[in-house]
Amino acid sequence: MGMVRPLAPEDPKTLDIAEINRRAQAFERELEAARRRIERRGQEIAWYPYRSLSGLALLEKLLTGAEDSYHEGLRGDLLKYKRPLSFATRSRIRLAVRSTHTAAATGFNVAGLVRGSDPAVGQEYVIIGAHFDHCGRHMGLLFPGANDNASGSAAVMEAARAFGALPEKPRRSILVALFGAEESGLKGSSYMAEHLPPGLGRPVAMINIDMCGAGDGTRCGYSADAPTLKAALERANAAAGTLRGSFPIRGVGVRSSDFAPFFSRGIPCLSCSSNGPHLHYHQEGDTIYRINPDMLADTARLVFLAAADLAGR
Repeated sequence: MGMVRPLAPEDPKTLDIAEINRRAQAFERELEAARRRIERRGQEIAWYPYRSLSGLALLEKLLTGAEDSYHEGLRGDLLKYKRPLSFATRSRIRLAVRSTHTAAATGFNVAGLVRGSDPAVGQEYVIIGAHFDHCGRHMGLLFPGANDNASGSAAVMEAARAFGALPEKPRRSILVALFGAEESGLKGSSYMAEHLPPGLGRPVAMINIDMCGAGDGTRCGYSADAPTLKAALERANAAAGTLRGSFPIRGVGVRSSDFAPFFSRGIPCLSCSSNGPHLHYHQEGDTIYRINPDMLADTARLVFLAAADLAGR
């Protein structure tokens, strides 16, 4: 098989639109020629088991049907030009999905309570939570979930240990929670938000930790209409020194984390993660070898101090 050549990696400022279009047309002609070579040799881009091909290898098949390094050139161009370089592949793909439906299953949340010291406000509480599930096994592949979200679970447990060891507890209570079934649609946190613990008042805040193990700093979102949260976060960071950015949360989208069910019910929320990069998000490579242990300690410290501030007001 011949190789299909990518666009030349030149400075895009030196290329006018006509030249870009000319190269794109030449590009498509080479792709068409590659497709014809595949057809002449009786090859067909059809079913390739997911387990046997990485995403890049599958891209290689779709573009050329050959085991060459075309996609490396394309990736380089995308990184250099930083804009879409779309074209028709003229390939046909057949997809088949095999799934098993489980009609009913039992999930779990794990929670603990550190009682507040002030009888006047001890029924109020701050939630510190993280999801302890991940993606499990699929098609024989194991997704370990060290960063997503064993890291957040570890930070929650360390914050819980620190609150439990305090000789003098904060005025308000601290509820620590590890949520199940986050990856299935925030099911554990949704259940807790809908069934808040009996015998307690309304939460004054919810602090979520998700993917805090990769990088060298922490990024936190805070409810835009709760200035006390941002202030508590900034005071906590004055001691922790790990915050690399913060931003207001004004709504939740399709892809969210366990703070979302509480946010949607008007409970002020903080959501913290590390600044990454999260290179193996939802992949087999999300192992302990990608974890920065100092980030776990820094995030636990930041969250502990912010929660203590909110619970002690």
